[in-house]
Amino acid sequence: PAPAWPPPPPQRPPRLDSSAPWPRPPPRPPPYSAEQILTALLRREAAAAARDWAAADALSEALARGGVEIDEQARTWRSEDGRSGVMPPGPASSGEGGGEGEGVSEQALVLAPADESRALLVPLGAGDPPAYGPAHLERIFARFHVESVEEVGGGYARVLFADGGMASTALSQFHYSPSGDTIKGIATARKFREGRGAAKAARAAAEQAWEAQVAAASAVDMGGGWVAQWSGAHGCFYYSNVALGLTQWEPPDGVASGAVPAAQAPLVGYSDDEDDEEEEAEAAAKEVEAKETPRSAAAAASDERAVSAPPAPSGGCQMAS
Repeated sequence: PAPAWPPPPPQRPPRLDSSAPWPRPPPRPPPYSAEQILTALLRREAAAAARDWAAADALSEALARGGVEIDEQARTWRSEDGRSGVMPPGPASSGEGGGEGEGVSEQALVLAPADESRALLVPLGAGDPPAYGPAHLERIFARFHVESVEEVGGGYARVLFADGGMASTALSQFHYSPSGDTIKGIATARKFREGRGAAKAARAAAEQAWEAQVAAASAVDMGGGWVAQWSGAHGCFYYSNVALGLTQWEPPDGVASGAVPAAQAPLVGYSDDEDDEEEEAEAAAKEVEAKETPRSAAAAASDERAVSAPPAPSGGCQMAS
């Protein structure tokens, strides 16, 4: 027989029993502690600086699984439990903007008053040797009455024009390299100086904010007598317990949650011998001085709080330098 049309409606599903237990999603891992977040951010920054993108991405994913979001544009982080902070300062850079021209010498940016308005800083071609050099720039800007072209380091050359009007006209127009690409990043020496000063001020503020954040994390009592301490010599956190006389690199079991340890190292005993402490302190101070690590009042305060705690474990954390 021919099937009935239209087909009958589907049967009504059985009513759900509201008293029956609902399936629950698997529990999220406990949130990372402050020092674990900061250590992971430091390791991520070091991996990115070394162009180890796989390691940097793995750390980003680990932080995301722990509920930590990273805002690259604002250079901040935020945890799902409401905590937030700043990212570690990136590599030092200066110049007109975006870190370009960081190798341009300070002397090249200081000009005589008569030359200030008639000089431009122009990037050279990429590559080693550059795709185009001062001789090419002299030909490119020839119609603007160039007097001289001098390489000033950082991948830039200083082009001196006959007068300020020619320099202003050249700055307002597009110019093309021998390969046909637009030459970008042309600026006056004043613009470079302003950009360099702003970059230095921003970096100083970022370093101060980061070190204050590290000092705050070092001041937290984790419970059970455990305290996280910042090791300036190694650039990461370690964990100490004065009552037990122990220090270790990994978070103590049952106290600090998460899975982003600074390193894996065994527990070591703590000695009250003053000579050993002085030797440890002198070695750490020499290592910090050799690395010329900038320090702030916040970091110094954190070190003062750590005086009563056992010194950092031997061996050093597995942080990329």
